[in-house]
Amino acid sequence: MPDVALIDLVPGEEPHGRAALLLVESLMHGLIERSVITPRDALNIAVAACEIDLVVGEHNGETTENRSTSQQLLDKIVMSLRSEI
Repeated sequence: MPDVALIDLVPGEEPHGRAALLLVESLMHGLIERSVITPRDALNIAVAACEIDLVVGEHNGETTENRSTSQQLLDKIVMSLRSEI
């Protein structure tokens, strides 16, 4: 299994969110390994999640710090998936 980008999350991250992100990233890598989706498809999904996160954060009036943290987490997934291409 490829390295999971989120292993080095900041200690103290919310455990449910961390588990969800690890599960999703692992699932995406697993689907790539089984040729269910292409690496490019997975990357496009992750990039779309980044874009949606920005829109939702702005709509909800989240602080820049909160949006920055979620973007950093999603960026780690994007970088991990780029390594598959």
